[in-house]
Amino acid sequence: MNGTATMPSYFPCIKSSESHPLADWLYLKSVITSSPELRMMTETYRKRLAISKQFADQYKPEMPAITVSALMNGYGRQLADFLKPTYMLQLDFDHVKKEDMEQLIQLVRGDSHTMVEYITVSGRGFRVFCAYRPVDDDDISVLELFDAVLQKAMAYYTQLLGIAPDKQCVDITRCAGLAYDPDAYFRWDAEPFALGPKDLNPLYTKKALQAKYSARRNAKGGKRSSKVKEEAKSSDKGAPTIEEAASHIKELLDLWGYRFEPEHHNEYVWHFADICIYYGIPQEEVLTYTDREFGTSYEDTASVIKSRYKHLNKFGIWHFYRHGEGRSAKPSVRGIKQWLLTHYLFRRNVLTGFYEVESRFVLDGKYPDWVRIDDNIENSIWSEMDESGLHLSEKTLHNIINSDFSEPFDPLDDYLRSLPKWKKGEDPDYIDQLA
Repeated sequence: MNGTATMPSYFPCIKSSESHPLADWLYLKSVITSSPELRMMTETYRKRLAISKQFADQYKPEMPAITVSALMNGYGRQLADFLKPTYMLQLDFDHVKKEDMEQLIQLVRGDSHTMVEYITVSGRGFRVFCAYRPVDDDDISVLELFDAVLQKAMAYYTQLLGIAPDKQCVDITRCAGLAYDPDAYFRWDAEPFALGPKDLNPLYTKKALQAKYSARRNAKGGKRSSKVKEEAKSSDKGAPTIEEAASHIKELLDLWGYRFEPEHHNEYVWHFADICIYYGIPQEEVLTYTDREFGTSYEDTASVIKSRYKHLNKFGIWHFYRHGEGRSAKPSVRGIKQWLLTHYLFRRNVLTGFYEVESRFVLDGKYPDWVRIDDNIENSIWSEMDESGLHLSEKTLHNIINSDFSEPFDPLDDYLRSLPKWKKGEDPDYIDQLA
């Protein structure tokens, strides 16, 4: 392995949101093969598993893990916390038949692509780490490359072993739980997966079709005749059903960096409910859908939905654009606000008096951190809107941003609320530190 390569993030326990870069791969090897703490935890999990899987899974969040494919910012495991790709991927093979385990592991270890292989914490499967090569093409995003390589690797090992890897391990930020395995396999000069023209052509085709559809949609939004506008108006069905909107809401949350995964279930359901409220979807519909979709993994789903639906001041403020429906060339103020809130967050700093913006799209957003809005930024946002088919004056955009649309933000209050409960005589004087 390249000594200067980006390393994965190491989480002391799966439930933790805090992490640090893995020191090096040799350290990982020593943890998996030699750590007495990991050995004890692995044995504890398997003893619990002999009683029940539910009992064992209650213990799993205490175990260490790494985000094989990603270096995180140290404060979370969401896509919003993603910093860099490691150009590594993981494949999990669960519930392997006991009589097949040894033969399958030998096949894995005999393949030139396998860099790491170890028995998972259950003792009933194994995990594989592989490397992959970056591509010299700025038009292919980090996520697009990862997804394409992952599909190739999954197909490759499925053909090699005759069994398919777990299809849940498809997120670039997914954690790989560590487990004690004194006989784990490591090969630092493993051959990385690489994408050739045959692999990239479907991706280029998909991107071209998306661009073509987007261009058509924007053109319809900017150049529709009055007759077409009237037809669109007459066919307006109002608020969508949850079944209509669910896939779009999930795609939007993914762009914003939210994933329905352990330790983030509450956050995900919270934001899912908020978007449903914006679209004006009735609470009962949302409760039925989310109970079916998320309730099994997160028992507080219904209570979170009901809590959010107590605040209906923004109910129905967004319009749901159905397939083939373009935007008006002269959007309403409500339509402008919807576009802005889909792409950005705005606030007014009450201490400085400045208006600030942060991109909601975590991978290709222009402003990943809060930044003061100046003329350059405001003009850039206006240009972006105009190019997407929303034609408005710069003054209109300025007036919307510089209104109560941008919610007040008090940095001092935010700082004080972020402090842990203070214990007199034990903790530092945070007020003195701030001064």
